[in-house]
Amino acid sequence: MYAGDDVSSVVVDVGTHTTRLGYAGEDQPQSITSSQIGIITEEGDRSGEIITDEPKIDYERKNFEVEPIVNTDGYITDFDKFQVYLENKLKNSLQLDLTEAPLLFTEPNMHNKDHRLKLTEILFEKCNVPCLFICKNAVLSSFACGKSTCLVLDSGHNSTYAAPVFEGYILNGSTLKYKIGGSYVSSKLHEYLKNKGISVNPRYSFTKTVDGENTKITPKDVTGFTDSYRDYHIEKIIRFFKEECSLVSDIPIAEKKLENIKSFEYELPDGKKFEIGGERCLYPEVFFSGVDVINQELQKTGGDFQMDEDNSHLKGFIGVQHAITESINQADLDIRKELYSNILATGGNCMTQGFLSRLQKELLEIAPQNLRVKASSSHSGSVTEYCASSFTGGSILGSLGSFQQMWFSKQEYEENGAIMVERKCP
Repeated sequence: MYAGDDVSSVVVDVGTHTTRLGYAGEDQPQSITSSQIGIITEEGDRSGEIITDEPKIDYERKNFEVEPIVNTDGYITDFDKFQVYLENKLKNSLQLDLTEAPLLFTEPNMHNKDHRLKLTEILFEKCNVPCLFICKNAVLSSFACGKSTCLVLDSGHNSTYAAPVFEGYILNGSTLKYKIGGSYVSSKLHEYLKNKGISVNPRYSFTKTVDGENTKITPKDVTGFTDSYRDYHIEKIIRFFKEECSLVSDIPIAEKKLENIKSFEYELPDGKKFEIGGERCLYPEVFFSGVDVINQELQKTGGDFQMDEDNSHLKGFIGVQHAITESINQADLDIRKELYSNILATGGNCMTQGFLSRLQKELLEIAPQNLRVKASSSHSGSVTEYCASSFTGGSILGSLGSFQQMWFSKQEYEENGAIMVERKCP
């Protein structure tokens, strides 16, 4: 048990794309930043220095590598670099030292005992945190919408989960995960642009001069810029493009003529203008129809590339609606009715225009007829709220008076070891 009351607990929500930090009890995180770090590779006194502030990573610089702090599954791979990242984030965003406040960590929905033990060991041994608590993303998302039992559809940057939560605990045996997320759609939109002969140039590769109504683009020498730095900047441009143009069709794309979908005009940072038509619906359709159906539509339109030649990581995925029903059907019969009536959609992909209404429609067609089906979101529609539901739930949990006795303290760690986290944080 942690008895310190002078400092509020801090919620640390590390995702594969963004990291959210803030005090428990706050409505929104105080810091939303990239889950990437930069490493200076040039020779000299600063060689090997780790840069964690996103504006400094964005700053134009050569001999600079960019890498994620977690892998595509959401787990930390280099704890030494992560320690630097976390220390800097707390210091710069909250003016806190790691030793000053209890930390409530979010974690991916699929249980990973080894990662939990390693994270616990690092936080207590190297970071000297006073206490911590680790909780699944789906559980915290359910708390964010005021539910203790629901089915959480969490579709993020690299993965999509269907995770049943019952009375505040995730049902590990019924949780499903698929390696499809926003990055998958982004990569296919990038391929689409390449096939149209439209190159995406990072902002550091040109200068833009505006003279009245005329804009002049002058290429710059890009010698010395690393591939990872280039990919980081291009990914940002493609992501903004995806968020602006993407649209989920109200009916299966196979039943709709792509040419009838209203086109969308977009301008890249280097001034290139183009229109995207039915493809703005085609690629997000993968969340409801799977890869095979999309490839069939590409063949119909004469497309010269496919969504994914190696889709072994998507084996069995035919749509989020089927993932939801399969997950619910693996849960106990007694709670299926409540799960069907409490389906929570969260994650950045779920805020794509038309996603929620399409999900509700698809579920009504495949769910048992005698059950009430309700898919909803507790959010007003902002990007922050859709992507920060785990943080919001952690903020609520960490501020409860009844929760304070649940902290895993350093004293308990020293007496029982890291394995105690499995009991304290189920």
